[in-house]
Amino acid sequence: APLAADSLAGFVFAVDGSEGNGVVDFVSDSVRDHVGKTAQQIRGQSIFNFLHQEDIQGIDLAYKNCLNGSIIKLIFSKNIY
Repeated sequence: APLAADSLAGFVFAVDGSEGNGVVDFVSDSVRDHVGKTAQQIRGQSIFNFLHQEDIQGIDLAYKNCLNGSIIKLIFSKNIY
């Protein structure tokens, strides 16, 4: 049975915050439709490898806020490469 995450219009990912380097622990298979890479190709790599250069500073700040205990919701409609 497909995961609920794979039936979304986008994709879902989970990033490991233990090392502070943004390594992707989970990404739904639907990521391929948006990024052109399979979930297996993305897992284990830094999420920052797939962001548009102009988005890195804002995403880095949001990521650091999450590591400090803030809860945020990030919604991407494009600019993830």
